[in-house]
Amino acid sequence: ANGSGQVAMSHVSVDGATRAGSFSTGVKILQASINADDLTVQLPDSSASSIPSNITSGIDISGTQGSDTTTQSNYLWSIDNKIVNSTFQGGYAGIYIHGAVQGNFITNSETLGNSRGVWWSGGGGNNFAEMLLVSNMHNNNHVCGVCTDTDVNQVSVVGGLFLHFAPNADPWTAVSLSNGQQAYVSGITSNGGGGTGTETEINLDSFNFSAIT
Repeated sequence: ANGSGQVAMSHVSVDGATRAGSFSTGVKILQASINADDLTVQLPDSSASSIPSNITSGIDISGTQGSDTTTQSNYLWSIDNKIVNSTFQGGYAGIYIHGAVQGNFITNSETLGNSRGVWWSGGGGNNFAEMLLVSNMHNNNHVCGVCTDTDVNQVSVVGGLFLHFAPNADPWTAVSLSNGQQAYVSGITSNGGGGTGTETEINLDSFNFSAIT
């Protein structure tokens, strides 16, 4: 979907030729918004520790990069994305978000066998990448369960189970949030799985306000 307003998906399954990797992205949302209920995307498992040149993902949500559209409410924004009761299996990222996206609500869902479960790779150098709420998720991932990079603001992770997929010498973090405004983590359960590398439950870095309860 590209610039088409609101996209609704319900009871949809995308299977890459029995997880043989015949596509790199299950669902692509570009400058639009999605309301997904019971969406399942299956790709080959990933235990890659470094970011590949071709990022495979269950769902890819992207907005504008570096432009101010605050006075144009119908122009090129991906806002108010809702993902519920959904499963993203395999691929480098289960849920991949990037650019100036606002309002991502991910609830009662699973990311399994990915390197990164929910990954917001950055806000594109502006202040308009805001609001990620992840609640009651089951994440079993190789690098991190929920992770954000620079310029991503107002991030909350509430409840859920975080496991280390294919544990080995690579470091793993259940929740890793970096360089933004306001971060809140509450009530999560994590189990590193006995990997030989560093296993961390929560990492909050360079926020002007953060809280763990």
